[in-house]
Amino acid sequence: MNPTLQYVSNVAWRISTGRRFLLAATALACFACHAGWHLLYGQPVNLLWACHTAALCVGIGLLFAWPMPIAVGGLLLMVGLPSWILSLIYTGDFAPTSILTHVGGLLCAVLGLRATTYPKNAPMWALALMGLLLLVSRALSTPVENVNVAYTASAFPYDFSHRPELHMFMVLLVWAVFLLMADPVLRWLAECSFTFHWPRRQTSSAVEC
Repeated sequence: MNPTLQYVSNVAWRISTGRRFLLAATALACFACHAGWHLLYGQPVNLLWACHTAALCVGIGLLFAWPMPIAVGGLLLMVGLPSWILSLIYTGDFAPTSILTHVGGLLCAVLGLRATTYPKNAPMWALALMGLLLLVSRALSTPVENVNVAYTASAFPYDFSHRPELHMFMVLLVWAVFLLMADPVLRWLAECSFTFHWPRRQTSSAVEC
């Protein structure tokens, strides 16, 4: 057994328990701050958006030393981040605390995954969670709120809103494609070696006059 590793439930971690708890607290705080924003403005259903739920998953995974929720949350955040940015550009609808879940949650996921082993089949579980979120969003949100585009998607060339089961199938199909694309990127971020060297100050024995 490598003495530099810590094992929690047979999962190896390259950071101390204290640092893992710090990452978990950061991810959960990101979610809690954004949750407070939506609760303050009477919009609790918006917490069902995939990226917000993903930040919660990352925090829970870090707290209980379980890599799968970290990877699932990271994948959902990687796919959702471009959509969030495009939404800011085209709608201007911006909640300041959303930066915490979209950016802070993703950073916590990457740092957490770099400290352990990237799990297998993460895209499958991320898609399963997305399917559950679609069902819950369809049940609890309205067509106007359209959380997780559970009712309609303007990006589709054809309007499937009159066929809910077909619409959700198409949404999941799009998610499946992007999750499979995001998986190797997140795995690379988790496994690649980053090296940084501070520039050394040049010294010279010659004295300039």
